[in-house]
Amino acid sequence: VNALAKELTTAIENTGKSFEYPQKHLSPEMIKPLPISAKTGWNMHSFRTEISERLCGLEPMTTLSSSAYGAVIEAFREDSGRGDIVTLVLWKGILKLGDYFATGSTWGRVKQIQSTGDKKLLDEVTPGIPVQIMGLNTLPEPGDDFIGLSEDDAKFVAEERMCELAYEAQHRLESNG
Repeated sequence: VNALAKELTTAIENTGKSFEYPQKHLSPEMIKPLPISAKTGWNMHSFRTEISERLCGLEPMTTLSSSAYGAVIEAFREDSGRGDIVTLVLWKGILKLGDYFATGSTWGRVKQIQSTGDKKLLDEVTPGIPVQIMGLNTLPEPGDDFIGLSEDDAKFVAEERMCELAYEAQHRLESNG
């Protein structure tokens, strides 16, 4: 049994306080200890099934029609001819093949979307699913925000950010020397 969950459950039971949960998102029935082992993978299928069943009736917390917005987890250049690759997670919106985007001081057009887990090629991605995308003109930094935009807006945002970085670098040089 997950020791932290067991300790938390015991602490909640021992306080004697009643906790109120938002009805649409969390209820007391949803907090039940489930024996699993992340180390060996034991009972993980039951855990995933339980999570899926609990989340099934919930309304989405994001608007999928809005522009894609998320964060870069990692960025790297692959030698196998795939070019620059960025791993990202969306917080809101939907990202589709062919969409333009800006991230950090770079921009691009989504040429390929691949799930990080099973390496399936996807046509689109929704929030919360880590994916790798190809189609950048240079590599962004991990932690940079990722914004789906029109082609002109993506180029403009990337150029503005590039100018900001150049200005900051010049300012640092002048103040150090």
